Order: sequence, then C-alpha cells, then structure tokens
Amino acid sequence: MPTTRPYNMREARRKGHVDNIEAVETKLKFITLFRENNNYIPLNKIPFYYFARFNRALTYMGKLKYAITNEMSTILSLHETTKCGIIVRLSEPLQQERNDILQYNNNFNQQHEKCQITLQETEDEVNEHEDNKQKVKRWLEEINQIDSL
Repeated sequence: MPTTRPYNMREARRKGHVDNIEAVETKLKFITLFRENNNYIPLNKIPFYYFARFNRALTYMGKLKYAITNEMSTILSLHETTKCGIIVRLSEPLQQERNDILQYNNNFNQQHEKCQITLQETEDEVNEHEDNKQKVKRWLEEINQIDSL
C-alpha cells in the first residue's frame, strides 16, 4: 500500500516523515534548499521551506537558532537584520554561483568587433564603387563632348 504525502507538518510528524537536523542527509538537503533560494532564507521560514521542498518535517532540539549554530556552524551562518530578523546564509565555499548575472564573454565581443570591421569594409567598398561610377560617367560625358566637336 503506497504511503500518502502529508498535507502539513503536524501530519508529517505523526506519520514519521521527519528529518533530524543532526543527520548528514539533512545537512545535504539544507545545502540544496539554500542553493535553490539564492543562498539565504529567513530563520523563521526554514521549517516551512524545508517541508515545502522535501515534504518532510524538520526536527531539532531546543530552538532552531541554537540548533543551526551548534550543528551546522560550518555550513550556515546567522546574520541579524533590523527589518527581517535573522537571516540564515549558506557559507561561502558552498554557495552556488549566481545565475542572474551575465558573464563577460570575450568571444562575443571579438565577433562583434569583426562584424564592425566587416561593415566598415563593406561601406568603404560601396563608396569606392560609387566613386568609380561617377568617374566613368564623367569620362563618358567627356567622350561624348569630344565626339560632338
């Protein structure tokens, strides 16, 4: 008989769908969770984010702030702010690279410069062609004037 997914954290705890904060697997899940949320989450929202992502309740001894400080001091760091309370941030070596910043692409810039040079050469060729047409036109006019004399 397949197990049904719990609808809330209380039901998850009752059915035994819990992860202890001391377990290595839970710490790996925390790294994944923080990477998916741009490397930080407000402290008071961590249990909800964890349940929403993994459909499992988070268990710990005492207050979450102290559990994170004691069990995950190398993985997470706490930062107090005036507006949002306490923000929990993933440690620098574990942070995922930001995806919202375009990286400098030297190859693209080189191709753009080549296109600009090619456009300039094309414009020069068009100008030269127009000059040649004007020269031929004047030459033909001069020949017509000489023939008419």
